[in-house]
Amino acid sequence: MLHRPNSAFAVVPLLTLLLVAFARPASGLEIESSFIGQPTVVTSDTSGSHTTTPGVPQFGLDHDGVGLMRITFTGGTIRCSGSLLTQGGRQWALTAAHCANGAISATMEFDTPGGLVVETVSTPSQITVHPNYNGDTFSGYDVALLEFDAPVDPTIPSYELNRSVEEVGEQIVMVGYGETGHGSTGRIPGTAGTKRIGLNRYEYQGVGGLPGGFGIFNNHTQLTWDFDSGLAANDAFARNYGFPEDLGFGDDEVGLAPGDSGGPSFINDGGVMKIAGVHSHGFLIGGHQGDYGGSLNFGWGEFQGDARINEASILSWIDSLAFDSTSNASFSSGSDVDVLNLDFGSVSAGSAASSLGFDVSNLAGAGITASLDLSTIVGSGDTTTLTTDLAPFTGLLAGNTNNYLASIDTSALGAFSASYDLSFTDAAGTNQTLTLNLSGEVEIVDTAGQPDLFYNPATGEVHLDPRDTGGLIGYVLLSDDQFLDANHTPVFTGGVVTSRSDQLAEATLTSLTTPGSLGLVLPAGLTLEQVWTTITQHDASTALGQPTVNFDFDLTCGTGDVNCDGFVDVSNDILPAFSKFTGPGTFSLLRSDGDVNGGGGLGDDDVDVSDLLDILSNFTGPPPDEAGLGGPAEAGDPAIPDLIYDAATGEVVLDPDGSSIIGYSLQNATNSFLPVGHTPILAGVTTALTSQLEEAALAPGSGSIGFVFPTGLNLAGLQALLTVNQVSRSLGAPLVAFDLVVLNAPTVPEPSAIWMAAVAVVALALLGARRRHAA
Repeated sequence: MLHRPNSAFAVVPLLTLLLVAFARPASGLEIESSFIGQPTVVTSDTSGSHTTTPGVPQFGLDHDGVGLMRITFTGGTIRCSGSLLTQGGRQWALTAAHCANGAISATMEFDTPGGLVVETVSTPSQITVHPNYNGDTFSGYDVALLEFDAPVDPTIPSYELNRSVEEVGEQIVMVGYGETGHGSTGRIPGTAGTKRIGLNRYEYQGVGGLPGGFGIFNNHTQLTWDFDSGLAANDAFARNYGFPEDLGFGDDEVGLAPGDSGGPSFINDGGVMKIAGVHSHGFLIGGHQGDYGGSLNFGWGEFQGDARINEASILSWIDSLAFDSTSNASFSSGSDVDVLNLDFGSVSAGSAASSLGFDVSNLAGAGITASLDLSTIVGSGDTTTLTTDLAPFTGLLAGNTNNYLASIDTSALGAFSASYDLSFTDAAGTNQTLTLNLSGEVEIVDTAGQPDLFYNPATGEVHLDPRDTGGLIGYVLLSDDQFLDANHTPVFTGGVVTSRSDQLAEATLTSLTTPGSLGLVLPAGLTLEQVWTTITQHDASTALGQPTVNFDFDLTCGTGDVNCDGFVDVSNDILPAFSKFTGPGTFSLLRSDGDVNGGGGLGDDDVDVSDLLDILSNFTGPPPDEAGLGGPAEAGDPAIPDLIYDAATGEVVLDPDGSSIIGYSLQNATNSFLPVGHTPILAGVTTALTSQLEEAALAPGSGSIGFVFPTGLNLAGLQALLTVNQVSRSLGAPLVAFDLVVLNAPTVPEPSAIWMAAVAVVALALLGARRRHAA
């Protein structure tokens, strides 16, 4: 391949550029000969040669798919050349934009061994020029597509587009129906209409960046050559720009003349002839170095150019119209995925949660696939918390992928979900929708490397605990005038103090290493979430020269009261602690997990026996009128204990069913239980109320808990009765719901699956162990 680097150019004076387009349709068209394009002129052989014979390839090209185009405007008809494309179901012709711009219809004539075949383009909507074409062929993008009324006769050859071969330096085969003539005399008017073929070589991408080329723009969309005579005197690129001599192809050398506009130049891609350019224009450099005749007459020494096909915006535009398969949007580049679920899981409030990446691809189909457009995005749910950087786009090519991010805002607490429906289309009118589902929970967690702020809802007292960071030398707490600043008690020795209703702050050089109380500085009765929103800023300084960090938030309440509701009972305190049981260690657990012991009541990051003993020794039973939680499940899982209910008698039997039972909680909202008939099956703590039946112990148990349910219920009635149905199988295991089994139901029972809610229990043996330890 011959390259023409800029460093090889000779220094030449700034010359005037004479530009002439071979055909520019205009208004007032009257007769066909008034609108000529540009065709082939031979070099050294006899005028009129280089003609073709249907069915006989030349220069390795079956040229029968290049046709004569008669393009009609409101004022008349012009002649140009064009070529039949393979892509798009053999129903598209490629030609020059300056031939088709403003046209209303067209025909294309193919010379074949069986005679002339004429295909039609009936309406203006079937004629499309490149959107970047501005009417000036020297500004590039001089390409147009015409869609035939029907696929073309299958016996006529069609052509692929060059998508890979670098064109400059490559031999090209040029075909067109333009005027003929001789390089020494130029074109012969009136000779257009016969197909001719010959050779030349691409030598540069436009000349707009070369001296004298100031009238040519968008060089990357153009390919340029000169018309060589075989003599150095007519080598226009060598004479004007100092290129290495290229004297052409002798008698096979051809150039363009009127009528060739829109015709193809072919390039050899691994033995397959593909369209590399569309005939567009010719020009002279002022001074006419190399020009044989001294003026623009389509003779030797003149420059000529094609619209370049293998240019991204031209190639993608063609593919967007002439395609074989419709677009196929997917969240995966390897398979067809129409629904994507992204879950952020649990993220720490106030943290910079990592974004989750996802892709939108246009899966390639058979042949050329239509480009993909994302037209609309409709979100629902928590779209202010769960967001994406998705935006509408056009022209995503087959096999290509766009990358996006989903994010979660951690400034508000709670569980969030959002859905985004993405509507796609393409030039075929294909409509497709992808759905992106986002979810995540923002919660207060104990983060390693952050000090703790504890709040007591019973009193409003606030403690600062520096043990997770080893020390604390300063803090700034801000609120919207919610602090009870008169109660503020400094925790540092020495230093500076700020006590205002909107700000509590201290700074010192003496590090605080043990928990300290700020006093009753917040209103009592707040939830942990309300504390989080009340304190709008909570910065902590752990050491000189270290960046500030945020406080972790937690509650400190009555001894053993896990959920800080003023009561210590099975379902709200004992069972959660059992389900999170870890044993001694550092597990970053909160009070709400059951970490109630250690640190002066501020917890020690685990749920171990000492926590369970604190809970058990302060057992009070449930609060009055406690609301139900969760829902029951149906029978069927062999790893989950069964609740067997006899509808005839109301008796309830708890069966381990291959597992074990160390605690349970059953609740209803209608006070329908019969607690007088309750028989405990565990040697631990027991609650027996009309609304609640509960037990917890370390040693497992099973059997009948008595005639405690109303009679006459079927499975649906039993499910409706139980607003809470929880069983604890072992320490540290998650709470699940009993499988429900109904005997002697009034109708044939139809067990149906339902979620199992969590349960865990605490044992009397722990209290006994604590007493023995105390002894």
